Amino acid sequence: MINAAILEARRWGAIGMLRLASRILRCAMMLHRTHRISHGGLLAILSGTRVLERLGAWLALGHRRKRAERGLRSNHTN
Repeated sequence: MINAAILEARRWGAIGMLRLASRILRCAMMLHRTHRISHGGLLAILSGTRVLERLGAWLALGHRRKRAERGLRSNHTN
């Protein structure tokens, strides 16, 4: 029962992180188009949203993501 509640909280946390990253990116692109932020500012925002996306992926997938990446790397080298 508690495990299911934790999984549900992680799922909604991941959804929230990805939605937040999406909104930030959308607003940053609009500001950049209207020349309100510089190219460097846009790059900084992209870097910050990448952190949010990774956090969302970690919340959604947990340690399973690392296993999948290891499997892809080993298949890629063969």
